[in-house]
Amino acid sequence: MTVSALITRNDITATASQTVFIYTFRVIEATDMAVYQNGVLLSSGYTVTGVNNTTGGTVVLDVGASAGQIVSLVLAMPLDRTTNYQNSGKFLADDVNEDFDKIYIGAIQNENLNERSLRLKDVEPPTTGVDMTIPLKDDRKGKFLAFDSVTGAPVADSGSALYDSAAWNAYNFTGDGSTVAFTLGSNPNAENNTQVYIDGIYQQKDGYSVSGAVLTFSVAPPNLSTIEVMVTTAMAVGATSSDLVSYTPAGTGAVATTVQTKLRESVSVKDFGAVGDGVTDDTAAIQAAINYVASNGGVLTLPSGTYMSDSLQVTPTASFKINGTGTIKKRTNAANNMLQIQGTTLPISVTGITLDGDFTTHSEGGQGLVGYNISNMIVDNVTVTDVKNSGVIIYTDGTIHENNIVRNCTVNGEAHIKNGLLIVDCKNSGIENSSVFNVTEFALELKNSCTNCWIRNCLVDICDLQAIVLGQTTGTGPSHCDISNVTIKASDGAIELSNGQYNTFNQITCDFTGNPTPINNGINCGSEVKNCTFTNITMLNLPTAIYAIRFRTNNINNLVKFSSIEKDGAGDAFRFDASATLNTVVADRYSIADVLKEDLRPYVSDASSGGTNLLVSLRTTATENNDTPTGSNTGLNAVGDVINTQNKYAGKRVWNTSDNRPVYAVGSAAADVWKKADGTTHNTPV
Repeated sequence: MTVSALITRNDITATASQTVFIYTFRVIEATDMAVYQNGVLLSSGYTVTGVNNTTGGTVVLDVGASAGQIVSLVLAMPLDRTTNYQNSGKFLADDVNEDFDKIYIGAIQNENLNERSLRLKDVEPPTTGVDMTIPLKDDRKGKFLAFDSVTGAPVADSGSALYDSAAWNAYNFTGDGSTVAFTLGSNPNAENNTQVYIDGIYQQKDGYSVSGAVLTFSVAPPNLSTIEVMVTTAMAVGATSSDLVSYTPAGTGAVATTVQTKLRESVSVKDFGAVGDGVTDDTAAIQAAINYVASNGGVLTLPSGTYMSDSLQVTPTASFKINGTGTIKKRTNAANNMLQIQGTTLPISVTGITLDGDFTTHSEGGQGLVGYNISNMIVDNVTVTDVKNSGVIIYTDGTIHENNIVRNCTVNGEAHIKNGLLIVDCKNSGIENSSVFNVTEFALELKNSCTNCWIRNCLVDICDLQAIVLGQTTGTGPSHCDISNVTIKASDGAIELSNGQYNTFNQITCDFTGNPTPINNGINCGSEVKNCTFTNITMLNLPTAIYAIRFRTNNINNLVKFSSIEKDGAGDAFRFDASATLNTVVADRYSIADVLKEDLRPYVSDASSGGTNLLVSLRTTATENNDTPTGSNTGLNAVGDVINTQNKYAGKRVWNTSDNRPVYAVGSAAADVWKKADGTTHNTPV
């Protein structure tokens, strides 16, 4: 037969439970086939078909292979001669052909083995007088295979040159029982670059120290002890710089870059020398780190720890992110902001860090985190504590910026921070899912010309003035803003609206418990508040002389809508201050716990102003549409009757069913008299 191709092996990736594997070369005997399964030579468990077929055959495994396994079918014909031709004997063509086939197949087999071996290239010139064989076994034991620097011949090398110059330096000493210091032939630079043995026993690094090239034991090694010191240094193995080593991400279409570029996508403040031990001044290191990412982009990590720092400030030219779990703590008593990012519309985010103003130690100081003249900033999961002024504030020089979001943040005022979370002169920006504790002025604020902004899903616990503030300047103020799902506890007041229009307030609960003497009302509406809507507002434990809703002086010609407003406590529902006139309040349903619905007064005016304001109540049942309660002479004259003990106030009207005429109360006390329309007394409760 003819012998074709230099094919002597097939490597096949198996599918699940595959048993049949095709080979494409000739084997004269079945025993000429070597079968490997994932690199392991099989001695049995398979059958070879197609023996002596020039196009090959199959190997059939008794047990199917697993998916992904590599099954290698390799020609492994023994190179021996079993046929012996006799003188004057038969000289059969089949025998001759088979012998010659074996010769050629053996040659092909050897050629393929040579291809898998170390060998000189064909282009290399003859090496006259150079022995290219490897050294003898005893000469190469425990050594490296190297090549002579002049001839290129293979040599056995101990590697001492490598040790001495790059990887290991070994030094031997003998102890005398008193000497503790031993001078090495090189400088290890640190204990971690040494391995020390005394009489073959490894020594812990806390038992010695290294200073320069001197190794000093804390206890002198014993007399006649063998001391072995190995010093490690960096071994040069080609490219050692990260900017020379390539990196290819996984995935189709991934673009190769360098290790250096990949590593620099995220840097740490510790890369710039920050320590984070709560003592070291880390200002310069953190500022340098921020400057780097603000110029080059990427992520700056603040690892766990307390980093003492003065004011940090940056004007970015690239988008970047600061994240981490560490704390930046104010280092000196200076009136400055802790971290200020300014003057950019590039996407910026600050996530996870804590800013501690340490007001107990440093009574001076400005804000915690400041975004100034900035758009597209996200402040997420940031905690600010113990600063002097505001926790987080994003503000401008009066120009309008946009897309600034404060979320999942916490401000702990510790009874001296003035303000919690503020956004000023922005559009499409908001505060959400955040908490403010124990501040002295305002907790949540949208200030000046905020448009399409929001405060949502927030908690305020202890605020000495107003929990939610909109406005604070003249003019139209915030407009089309949404304030919803806010819980307020122990505050002096819930909402302060200096100005603004078309703003909506929904699901606001204010519990005055814990602050029994508030100085503000539930909702204060200033002179420029227009066309606002309040829905599902609850005022709990409203104290005496405090109003759920109050319209301040000079509030004129405004329309305000209320829906499902609830209160309890001794405080009143509505008040219009002097000169607050011609305002219309529409309340679709005013519910008061344990208080009669006629607390809604159709016409309300401050006694000192003479102004007239209209309160329109939209009722849904016949009972509710009866705005004027009824009572008989018997009830009106009894100091203990419900008509005198529940929801009585000066000016309250009651229809007297005994003589079919209206009467009104002169005061809120149960014993206060009821007068007729002409001002004369009609009923005196006793």
